Amino acid sequence: MPIYEVTSPTGKKYRVDAPEGATQEDAIRYIADEVEAPPTTEPDLAQPTEPIPDPEDQSFLRSVADVPLSFGRGVVSGIKFISDALGADNEFSQAAEGVEEYLASLMSAQSKQDSAEISRIMKDAEDKGVGDQVVAALKAFTVAPIDLVTNALGTAAPGIVAAVGSTVAGAPAAATVGVLGAVGTTQGLGIVKDTIYDGTKQALLDAGATERQAEERARLAQEYGGQNLDLILGGGAFGGLAAITGVDKALAGPIAKKILGDSLIKSGSKGGLKDYASAILKEAGPEGAQAAQEQLSENIALQREGFDVPTFRGVAGATTLEGIVAGALAAGVEFATPKEDTEADTLDEESQRTQQRLEEAQKKDDAATKPDEPDSKGAESGVPSADVTKTDEGAEEVGEPVGRGVGPAGVTPDKPGDTERRVDDTVEEEGEVFLEGNRKKTKKGTGAGAWVKAYI
Repeated sequence: MPIYEVTSPTGKKYRVDAPEGATQEDAIRYIADEVEAPPTTEPDLAQPTEPIPDPEDQSFLRSVADVPLSFGRGVVSGIKFISDALGADNEFSQAAEGVEEYLASLMSAQSKQDSAEISRIMKDAEDKGVGDQVVAALKAFTVAPIDLVTNALGTAAPGIVAAVGSTVAGAPAAATVGVLGAVGTTQGLGIVKDTIYDGTKQALLDAGATERQAEERARLAQEYGGQNLDLILGGGAFGGLAAITGVDKALAGPIAKKILGDSLIKSGSKGGLKDYASAILKEAGPEGAQAAQEQLSENIALQREGFDVPTFRGVAGATTLEGIVAGALAAGVEFATPKEDTEADTLDEESQRTQQRLEEAQKKDDAATKPDEPDSKGAESGVPSADVTKTDEGAEEVGEPVGRGVGPAGVTPDKPGDTERRVDDTVEEEGEVFLEGNRKKTKKGTGAGAWVKAYI
């Protein structure tokens, strides 16, 4: 075995026991490559491989694009939740999650930072008291209110579209509400199943389980036949309630009217403070309760897996944040779809009905008097005429008759009430003849149907 003495580029000398056949040059190369080579360091996996762009380097228009992107992410999430009802780990849900992540990657740098900040604020407060969680939720909402509200609207889109389709197809109102409830219930089931799956999987990974072990146990935890069925069914109930009482129902009707040709925004005045308060409570209440049930379900599911988790960890914060977002969305919907001018519509309909009754009454009067060839006042020839005067809109009022009427002289009705008839034909009674007359309603000065008496 040859032995070589080698001086490195740094001036150090080495004695190299080289294998048979190795040359001096091989020994030099060995020292350079293996002994004095610069040390290699492992890359810091905690650092991003690509630099995060500075928000100040992006234009205002780039940030504007976050609004439709956030809405689109909400739509995908809403569809994914429906799919999650069939299993949080099914292939379609996984594909939908990939689409959502892709849309998230297109968000501006500012939006990404806002999202991370919201998560940090809520995470830091989840183990604190109720007051701290409420304050944290308020602070989190102020970070990116537009992104949060548009995302929530997108999540409601599948139910709104289903309800609009039902209305346009001619389904009754009860059926449309049923469709909203069905979609909301399905989403509610999927949301809780997804929450249990993700929470259980992450907790197991943090505890040292392998990816495969964590996925398998998380899948079992979200199954209908598993130990969390009560939590899943509760999520469905809250989801259905939120769908039929909130903006889903409030938006479905006006959109359907727009498609059918009516104006989306009526000419009536916008709602007052009472209307805004009612809309906010109807949306924020059920949505906040649903968020509380989701967080509570995750905590209880983790407890059933053996983790020491406080039952109400993060419940107050989740409830508050979801309620604020829902209330803001409801206020926006109330502003965009003001109350219809129902008073004017009612007057128009009443006027049409009044005109129709007048025309029908006139036709009946003409048909009743035509065979007997009445004179210009509607009385038969030879019969003393009554004093007839015009009132309004063509109605006539009959006064005291000239003469004592048909029959024995001096015979008159015992009392006025005996002669009141809703006259559709000429009626003959005890020698007295009563003819139909048109008369306007006295109520509000318009209408038809109040009858007058005629003594002939």
